[in-house]
Amino acid sequence: MRQTKKPVVLPLWAAGIPLLTTALLFAGFLLGARARAIPKDLAIYKEVRDLVVEDYVERRHPEELLYAGLSGMMKSLDRHCAFYPPRQAKKIEEETQGRYEGIGVLLAPSAPPATILFPLEGSPAEKAGLLPGDRILAADGVELAGIPPEERISKIKGPAGTWVRLKILRKGKPPFEVKVLRARVETSCVRRASILDEEKGIAYIHLTEFQAHSAADLDRAWNTLKFQGARSLVLDLRFNGGGSLSQAALLINRFLAEDGVELVQVHGRVPQTSHPYVSRKEEGFMAGVPLVVLVDRSSASASEVFTASIQDLALGVVVGTRTFGKGTVQTLTTLSDPRMKVKFTIARYATPSGLLVEPTAKERKEGSLGGVVPDLPVDMAQKDRLNLYYWINSWEPPAKYKAQVEALLEELKVENPKRPNDPQCKAALELLRRGVPAFSPFPPKKNR
Repeated sequence: MRQTKKPVVLPLWAAGIPLLTTALLFAGFLLGARARAIPKDLAIYKEVRDLVVEDYVERRHPEELLYAGLSGMMKSLDRHCAFYPPRQAKKIEEETQGRYEGIGVLLAPSAPPATILFPLEGSPAEKAGLLPGDRILAADGVELAGIPPEERISKIKGPAGTWVRLKILRKGKPPFEVKVLRARVETSCVRRASILDEEKGIAYIHLTEFQAHSAADLDRAWNTLKFQGARSLVLDLRFNGGGSLSQAALLINRFLAEDGVELVQVHGRVPQTSHPYVSRKEEGFMAGVPLVVLVDRSSASASEVFTASIQDLALGVVVGTRTFGKGTVQTLTTLSDPRMKVKFTIARYATPSGLLVEPTAKERKEGSLGGVVPDLPVDMAQKDRLNLYYWINSWEPPAKYKAQVEALLEELKVENPKRPNDPQCKAALELLRRGVPAFSPFPPKKNR
């Protein structure tokens, strides 16, 4: 290696300096006096970056090095922190908001490329007349066969308000073209909702995650089931990895028609991240509904916020297995380059009585497992659990497409997932059949 080196002069945009400056300035505002060290930090970063760009055995683009450096910074904080470059940032935003921009179709598994399982109700695809079984051959003149699935989807999706020209193959017809106006498409976090016991009026709803509109999704599902005679509810949070804390608090409030009751405590290092969520009477329009919550070891974060507070406030009964044990709150922040985001931990949450779902490092050393312990522990065989996962994560087609979807899956020799053997749900059903009141008969948990 050469001992001396003439510095490589790169334009600031190529080096990614503006974004790094913003990230370090933000850190400086949080850490006070450390902001004065920013110029030196940047000089060291640039020095190392230049060494790698000029002398590393393989060529590396400065932007690639910037992304790696920011990713390493966030990962050094804790396992929940992350830096998202443009492509990942777009995906994570869609997941947290529960919406994306595109045409609104669900593609069939194990099928010829881009075969539509069914269009979402009210979507641009449905408005354009697309049907289950239609195969998308090309998008804007680009043939979709033979290209990777992610690239194929990106050709179909696109910004709201833009047109995409699709070449469609429909059974019994020659290929034809259709223009679809892309739009913002919302995806419901309720994929399974049904009446389990018509005589007793026991309903079942599974919530896949806590998105920006989870409370509204639950409201719609419950109102539909209530019209069918539902009077009590099994709320399934198994395989629900969490999401929005504010939505979790709002869903707790659904079962409590009182003002000013603390629902969740949030404790951060800076004052603006420390505050409780409190109830509002007008939000409690499911108050009095007998409730059983199903959880397992994949129920995490916002799922645990909801479950632990339901226990603490004696609003329902929890059935299943101990939950994951994630008790920290993250914020997703858009950087000065709006294509990029960071997610980092800003607080820890506790139940109304002050119980922590995630143990501290000291508590872990002392053997604390964390998580929410169910009122009624019920285990489940691994085979049944795997079948449950596939069933929960498959979409229930709208009634008007059900026959077409079933015929398509049979033609493709794809088994339509059926409700598996589920001892946890059976236990919940039995509790409600026996007449569990609208509050938990179990004493609140004193420790986890």
